[in-house]
Parts: sequence; structure tokens; C-alpha cells
Amino acid sequence: MVPHGGGDFGSVEAALAAFEDEPQICVVVEGVERRVVAANAAARARLGGGGIGDVVSDATTEALGLGDPHDLETVRRTGDPDFSSHWHVRVGAGGRAQDVLLHRSLVPWVGADGSVRGVVAVVSDVTTTLPAGRRREPGGRARHDAMVSLSDALLPDDLPVVPGLDVAARYLLASEDGAAGGDWFDVVVRDDGRVVLVVGDVVGHGVTASAVMGQLRAVLHERLASGASVDEAVADLDRFARTRPESRATTLVVVEVDPAGGDICYCTAGHPPPLVVDAEGRATFLPPSGGAPLGTVQPAAAVASARLRPDDLVLLHSDGLLERRGGSHAHWLTQVADVFSHAYLGLTGATPGAPRRTVERVCQEGLEVLARLEEGHDEDITVVAAQRVSPLAPLTLRLPAVRSSVATVREELHGWLARVDSRPLDEMSVQHAVGELVTNVVEHAYAGRLPGDVRVTMRQDPRGELVAEVADDGCWHDRPPGDPGRTHGLALARGLVDSLLIEGSETGTTVTARARLSRPAQLLQGRVPQAHPVAASRFRFGAHPGDDRRIDVGGSLDASNADELRASARRATAGGTRPLVLDLAGVTHLGSAAVQALHEVVAEGPAPPRLQAPRGSVAQQVMELVRLPHSTSPADPAP
Repeated sequence: MVPHGGGDFGSVEAALAAFEDEPQICVVVEGVERRVVAANAAARARLGGGGIGDVVSDATTEALGLGDPHDLETVRRTGDPDFSSHWHVRVGAGGRAQDVLLHRSLVPWVGADGSVRGVVAVVSDVTTTLPAGRRREPGGRARHDAMVSLSDALLPDDLPVVPGLDVAARYLLASEDGAAGGDWFDVVVRDDGRVVLVVGDVVGHGVTASAVMGQLRAVLHERLASGASVDEAVADLDRFARTRPESRATTLVVVEVDPAGGDICYCTAGHPPPLVVDAEGRATFLPPSGGAPLGTVQPAAAVASARLRPDDLVLLHSDGLLERRGGSHAHWLTQVADVFSHAYLGLTGATPGAPRRTVERVCQEGLEVLARLEEGHDEDITVVAAQRVSPLAPLTLRLPAVRSSVATVREELHGWLARVDSRPLDEMSVQHAVGELVTNVVEHAYAGRLPGDVRVTMRQDPRGELVAEVADDGCWHDRPPGDPGRTHGLALARGLVDSLLIEGSETGTTVTARARLSRPAQLLQGRVPQAHPVAASRFRFGAHPGDDRRIDVGGSLDASNADELRASARRATAGGTRPLVLDLAGVTHLGSAAVQALHEVVAEGPAPPRLQAPRGSVAQQVMELVRLPHSTSPADPAP
């Protein structure tokens, strides 16, 4: 420590001496001008090796990690210490810059006469420190798990995929046992394509708050889904809250976005306003609309308007990001804006392998920087982000109606759906359904004639529903019942999508399939994101290493290789006389022709093979749909 002459430090000097060789930044500033009178080695390094006797400018305050310069003056003026403030700062420049998370303590330096002479500041870098968490009481784990399950049941399972607006959400449960339950979020898509985002916060915690949250979310969702405007829906919810004392003082923010034009209408009923981050990373909070919390004396349904430009992102969050140890509400608003601005630009460096979609990165890295290193957070934290993006262009294919075109369609469709980035199960269902429709054209539309064309079109309607059209210029000639080559492709396709419409004539047939696409809404600690499906691969059939009674079957199984699958299985099982297990875990596509082949194989001989696929895999889900006997683990018998 290098003290400036003339200072009366007493115990302060002894305390700072203990920190001379420690990594924490320790500095004492005096007076309104914030003159440095003492600093340890770490502080002097940040000050360029000197600084004693210098005035701490705003730039110096940032270099030392002291946060808002006004905080120093507040502590000196009031004599009240400021403990446990956390925020992030950027260290370095250019490509070597990185974000660090700091913990700061400001303590008044009191002179011999009892007056406050200055401030003692200690700053620690806690970027790599894991949260200590809270000591759990007996039964606390069970209560926490129960709250996870309850929140999981009451909150949305998924988020819609809509053209022109990319949406993501994160819900982080409070770390204190049994404290969760007051926050909720929702995303509602209107018939004209406008999207309504909601974040709400019920007073209190635990089961009671969760029950109230579930009621309020259901009422608001119904009003919004039925077409009520933002102010009408919030006014109805306000009236509902007035009839239930436990709902009063609930805050919420509702934002309606028009993806096409960018116009937004929003209501802040006692809640922090939406944050807008533009394409350059500038973050600005919109003015509050003026609404009061639900069920209070003042009305809640005041609305305001704004406009999003292309690539602008609007973010809603709960009070949990602002109700933190140390620092004022205004201070944390500034920190929230700063963190999400850096996350938008991909500058936080908080998460290796960050999501490629901007909204996912903003939600994930923003929460990491703001919450993960807290020593417990007493409130749930909810973040919902939506970005105006360019709608995905339709996919249009025209191919000869031959078997090889089925694989081509599947490959093109896989690339198109990858840009949508929907749930793996959605992609699997659409891939299988469209594959079956194309296969039907190949096998039936041009029977007895030279092959014609098959036309495939994929697009999203304004609500985000996927519309797939498969058309031909032929006339289907279905095989008669009992024909061993007969398949059930249409029945399988109908079971995989929400609706299927067949329009046929003498000049051709068009089949239109519709399916809702979604993405998982991630409740942290309560839901594990699913892995993305494996891309289509070549057919594989071979012995399992180290187990001569098991055959590994993998790749894409469809009409192009169904005969090979049937023949390979018959050879391996000696016509159903040698019991084997066909392990379908590696199957990436299971078409109706392959399903038929497996039906035949398991029905042959005195010792037919047993089919096995892990629960949730492509093969298991298709076999479940078509009632093909199978097991999900080696120990389970086939049903």
C-alpha cells in the first residue's frame, strides 16, 4: 500500500495493508473531488502504476471497476455502505476485449471527528466464481423440485415459429427453496400474423403465487387469442384481479408486434418497460405506458406505441433482473441494457458455443452474465425476446417422379427446415409426411405411363403454420387390397401432420398438409433441450460389435431400400428361425415402405426378430404411430 502523506487512516490503513498482495482492488478516495489517498498493488496496476493524489475521474472509476461514479458520492454523503453490487465491465480493446463480472463493496471512511471523509472501495473479479448457493433446509430439495414441476406445468411448453419474427424465452427459477412461482410469460399469435408477448409477475412466492399466476395467464391468453386488443385484454384482466385479493398488485408488460410493418403497441402495468436493441447494438428502454399494477386504484390498461426497424430486437423481462443486492433501480436498468446490448452483438463471451440465432444468444448470455454468478437469486427471472427478421422464402421443387427423387426432396427439405430451426420432432414429422406423399406420387400417379413430374412447395402462412403441397399431373391407380406391395403412406402422413387435404381430378392431384411448428420454451433447471436430429444418411445393416445376437440398422429407410432391408433381415434371421434383435436407434428416417417390410419380417417364422429403438428416437415414434411391435430398451419385451 502506498498512502498519501497527511492522511489519518487508523484501522483503515491496517485493513488495506492486508490486501496489498491480494488480487482485489482496494482504494480509498477522499472528499467530493474523489482524490486517491491510498491504493493497493492491484489498484495501482489499474491506475498505471501511480494515481496517489490524483482525482478519480469518471474514466478512472470505470478502469477501477467502481461502477457508477455517483455511487461513491452517495456513500460519502449519506454514510451508508453499499455492499454486494454485481455488474459486468469490458476489459481490453479490440479483439482481445472481454467481459468480466465484478463484486464491489463501498464503505464510508469516517474521520476522528465522526465526519465522513471519503470512501473505502474493494472490487473483486468474480467472473469464474461459481455461486455458493443457499444452504438447503431439510426437505428443501423436494420443495424446489415440486416448484420446478409446477412451473413446468403452468408455463408454455413451446414457442411459435412465425414468419418475420424470431422469438425466444428463458425462465430461471429462484434459487431459494420453494421461492419460485410468481413469474409467467406467454406468446400469442393472432390470425393476421401479429404476435403478442407477455411477461408478468405475481406478488409472493410458492404454490399460492403459482396458482394465481396460472389463473391470470389463462384469462389473458384467452382474451388475446379471441382477438381482444392489448388495452381491452389488460382491462379485462384488471377487472378479474380486482375480484381476487391475491391477484392485486401483479405487474405485467404486454407487447403486440406486427412482423410485417414493425409497429408495436405495448402496456406496462407497473412493470419495467420493454428494451429495444437496434442493429448497431444500441439499447433503449421504451417510455412506460403509464398503467398501474393490476387490481389497484389506478387503471392498468394504458397503452403506448413504437416501431421496430428490420433486425431490431424487443426484450421483456421480469423484476428479478432489477431486484438485486446493492445498487439502485436506475443502476440496474443501465446494467441490464448494457448486458443485452453486448449479448446482441455477441461480445459477452459468456457462453462457449453460443446459439447462432440472435434472440437465443441474447436470452442465454444475458441471463448468464446477470444471474449465474449471483450467490442465489431470490426471484424468478424471465426473459422474452423477439427480433424482426426476413421471412423465410418458400421452397419450390420440380423433380421427375422416380424413387431417387424421394431422397432429393428429403435432403432439400432438411436444409429448409434447418433454417426454420423448429423442434426436432416437428422436423421429423414433416420429413416423414412429405416423404410419404412424394412416394405415393412416384408409385401411383403415373402407373402404366412414362413417369411425369412431382412438384413440392413448402411455405409458412402468416400464423407460422407450415403448408406443404405435393402435386402431380397423373391419375393415381391404387393397388387392390391384399396386394403385398400395397402401402399405407397416406395414412401415415395423415397421422404425422395436423391436417391433410387431397384434391384430385383427371388432370392431376394436389395434397396439402398443414403442421404447426414450434421451438422449446426453456425452463432452466426444469427442461432439457432436445438435440437436433441427425441429417439423413445411407442405409446400414450389420452385426453389433461384441454381440452376435443384435443387428444395428441405421440410416434412411424408405421405398428405395425397403426390399434390401427385407432381404437383409430374412438372411440374418434365417427366415425367422434365428431370434435376433434389430436395433433401430440409428435410423434417421422410417418410411411406410420400410414399415411394411418390418411388419412382414416380424410376422415370419417361429422365432421372428425383435425390434428395438430408444424412446424418443425417430424409429420409436414412427413405430408407435403405426402400432408396429417394438421395445424401447434391451430389457423390455416387445408389446
